[in-house]
Amino acid sequence: YSIYVYLPPGYDEHPTKRYLTGYAQDGQLALFGGYVNVIDNLIAQVKIQEGLFVLIPSFDRTATYAGERRFDYEDFVVNTVVPFVDSTYRTEKSPEGRLIGGASFGALISAQIAYRHPDLFGKCLMFSPALFPNGNEVFNLYANGDKKDIQIYLDWGTYEPFITALAIPFRDVLQAKGYHHAWKEWHEGHSPGSFRAHLDNAMEFLIPANPTGVQDDHGRYLAK
Repeated sequence: YSIYVYLPPGYDEHPTKRYLTGYAQDGQLALFGGYVNVIDNLIAQVKIQEGLFVLIPSFDRTATYAGERRFDYEDFVVNTVVPFVDSTYRTEKSPEGRLIGGASFGALISAQIAYRHPDLFGKCLMFSPALFPNGNEVFNLYANGDKKDIQIYLDWGTYEPFITALAIPFRDVLQAKGYHHAWKEWHEGHSPGSFRAHLDNAMEFLIPANPTGVQDDHGRYLAK
């Protein structure tokens, strides 16, 4: 099975440096949809930390992200992809050094994996999360389960009613539980163009280049 790995500028010139790692669902979209260009620019502008980004192409998407194969896919990411990446590249082997994310069903499975494996993933990116499958299963994990040490970025569009029906209550759950999170509602629809346009907002919140350690009133870390 093929995955794509984005290496930061100067990776080979710094043989002792270790890097945070981001794992993206729908990796082919991230690769060919301009997302990598956004990462390039954010690193060049010193707005985010340098890191490796692992782009995992989707396969049998509905079944693996939201259906009967969702736990098989979780096992694949946790027990195959992450160990392979950690053994092949110079990664930070800590939850704070790993980000997982995606859009729609990709956000759903990312939130599932992060909640069930906070020992691996300390950061989660959720664009327009489709939280309704399996009787709101992932929504209920966060609403009814213990709070996990996960930093979460969440956003959605006003023109996607099936998403907002649970995204807004999910935001409220994160606030009530005290999750370190940020959220945004855009006048957008359910489209890759919208996700790409807001990738900088998510990245600058989750992996700012120079975090100060100072939080704002919403528990968000302020960058220098």
